[in-house]
Amino acid sequence: MRSFHSFPKSTSGLISRSLLLALSTSVLAQETIQECLSQKNLPTVTAQDATWESATSPWSLRYNPEPAAVVTPAKVEDIAAALECAVQFETKVAARNGGHSYGAYALGGIHDGALVIDMQSFTETTYDEATQLYT
Repeated sequence: MRSFHSFPKSTSGLISRSLLLALSTSVLAQETIQECLSQKNLPTVTAQDATWESATSPWSLRYNPEPAAVVTPAKVEDIAAALECAVQFETKVAARNGGHSYGAYALGGIHDGALVIDMQSFTETTYDEATQLYT
């Protein structure tokens, strides 16, 4: 079996370019999901916004994941639109509802790049006794 250094230069250059492409694709995916959220007119906070630090501050400082974006939906349709973007760009999703977990699960836990859906606007609940559905 050959070592990496014994491959011809053209092969190692190809491997280097492939690695660079993979890394740049990862960065572009975060930008692209942010663009998708913006195109759907969702209330979104990204790392470029002044409120980013407060929007992504974990309750426990043991874990400090870096989400791709934080969406604060106002209606159910906003949640569906945010989830469409997450599915399109194969992004993990974390629902934030209080955000007091030890492992910062509301920000993606140990995974960077998650889409956080902050549920702060959803403050009412209903119960339909006929269907036994709690919403």
